[in-house]
Amino acid sequence: MLFTPIKPMLLTMREEIFDSPEYCFQPKVDGIRILAHKQGDKVELYTRHGNIWTTKFPEVVEAVRTLDEDTCILDGEAVVFRGGRQSFDDVMVRARLTNPYKINAGVLTHPVTYVVWDVLQTGIQDHTRLPLRARMEILDQTVGRTATLLPTFTIVGSGTELHEKMKEMDWEGTCAKHVDSPYRLNERHPTDWVKIKLWKTMDTCILAWRQQPRFGILVGARFQSGLKALAWVENGFSDVEKQAFKRIARGITLREEKSIYWIEMGIVARVKYLERTERHTLRLATFERFIFDKKPEECIWVS
Repeated sequence: MLFTPIKPMLLTMREEIFDSPEYCFQPKVDGIRILAHKQGDKVELYTRHGNIWTTKFPEVVEAVRTLDEDTCILDGEAVVFRGGRQSFDDVMVRARLTNPYKINAGVLTHPVTYVVWDVLQTGIQDHTRLPLRARMEILDQTVGRTATLLPTFTIVGSGTELHEKMKEMDWEGTCAKHVDSPYRLNERHPTDWVKIKLWKTMDTCILAWRQQPRFGILVGARFQSGLKALAWVENGFSDVEKQAFKRIARGITLREEKSIYWIEMGIVARVKYLERTERHTLRLATFERFIFDKKPEECIWVS
């Protein structure tokens, strides 16, 4: 496995948090999945898709290089923290940098923390077949806690307690992992590893819709400077809701531009989303329902 792209184990979405002595619970961090490979002074960072990102996060490379373990493969997430919160915007700023001078500047302005939650190998030993509880013990022995390298917090049994704490901290949610689960390369097991996200909701006015490449609605809200689009929403609709919307929208279409149908403002939709970005957009916006007792001008972006 060492210094070859690995397809990591993935998590399955689950709606409700739970408690169970058979599961350990960890914070769901909002960053970029990274697998770190180390042998001696050589360190490589791989994304979940097998791309080499070693040059993008030099602070992570240096932190992994200083580990006492000569050879290891770690699995975790590159995260940028701002005031105790995770900033997906900031880690994406780092991800887009390619110029070495700007990358070095980014280490100072947008420092990355590598949150490690699993260890696949130490020395010549492949740990993927070990139960998670054994791998967590190896992880504790392998990775110390620094500003750049952070083993994940883990609690056994009390998922509800951790999830409430994640809500208070405005983090992304909670991961639940069976304590006896092996590390399944390139798999998404339905119950071994699950994630429970903390979604937020917002009432938005519908500005436009499209049929291709997928059905979707463009939602927006009012700012002091005027109306602004927030996100294209493609998921969450039933077939009945799609057909009902299209029947109404065809009667209030103002114009068509490049297969986008702009409509009169009159329909309000409640959407759930993961995060509001600094660019005033909604991440992972999903349709929940139409709101018929609210006016579009009441859909206001509240900072």
